[in-house]
Order: sequence, then structure tokens, then C-alpha cells
Amino acid sequence: MTMEIEKFDDTIDIWIKALSGYSYDQLLIKPNETSWSLGQLYLHIINESEWYNSQMEIALIDLNHRDKPMTLEAQQLFDRGEFEDRRIVGDQTIAQSITQPESIDQLLRDLHTLKKASHDLWLKIQQDQNHGKSQHPGLGYFTALQWILFSEMHLRHHLKQKQRLDHFLDNHMSN
Repeated sequence: MTMEIEKFDDTIDIWIKALSGYSYDQLLIKPNETSWSLGQLYLHIINESEWYNSQMEIALIDLNHRDKPMTLEAQQLFDRGEFEDRRIVGDQTIAQSITQPESIDQLLRDLHTLKKASHDLWLKIQQDQNHGKSQHPGLGYFTALQWILFSEMHLRHHLKQKQRLDHFLDNHMSN
């Protein structure tokens, strides 16, 4: 394995291991009406990462967009190797549509499935270097390799949100 997939593994493993420290009820508690619960955050990272994987699959087979660029913002993101250290406010309609998880077991299954699917795609990336690109809705066009890097950066970015929710839960449980 190379460094990119190892970094992805390290980051997703943080999310997987952290689940053992929560009760199901803790995963459902929201700091306020407009915030996500920890369970909703988990579902968000799973759903987004699954979508990134679907974009990797497209980039592996669709050569139509191979000459199209990413945006300057995306290039800066990849050059930094991480999202900017700021809260990103997403579309409230999408944010409100994130449901609560069914169970901790469901989240664990989904995370392990995601990890395996990402590995399978990584192997495909390594087997053939003649790939295309697929379009990110706001950042231009990414190769399959760039999608897995982006996926890891997204998982890592949300660790800061997880820390804020952990702090909230610690205070909430001690009251």
C-alpha cells in the first residue's frame, strides 16, 4: 500500500474506533436545533465518502473530461493537503435532511464497507494509470486519485466538528 491509502485508513480508523466510546443515545443528542448530532455527522461523512467513491468509479472509466481542470480553490486545497481551518456552512436543506443513525452497528458496518470499497477502488487506480476525471459540484474536475485524497481530507476536516460535539457531550453528560 502507498501513503495515500494508508492516510485514508488512519483517518477512517479514528472514526471507527471512536464509536466504541459512545452510547446510542449520545449519538442522537444535538447541541441545538440547527446543529447535527454526532450520529448525523457520522452519516454525513459516510454518505459523502460513498459519493466520492462513485465519482472515483466514473473517473476510472470516463475519459471525456480528462483535460478539464479543477478550480483554483481546489488546487489550493490539494496544495495545502487539508481544508481551510474554518467552519464550512453547507446547504441548510441538505443539512436538515440528514437523518439519525439506526444503530451503532449500522454505522460500524457502513464505515467498514466504505473502507473496503475505497481499498477496492484504490487497487483499480493502481492497476491502470489511464484515467479520466469526474466533476465536483463546486471545485471542478478530479482524477480518481484526487477523489480519494479529497475523501480523506473531508474525513479529517470533520474531526474538528467531532471534537466540538465531544466537548458538548462531555459537558451535557456532567450536568
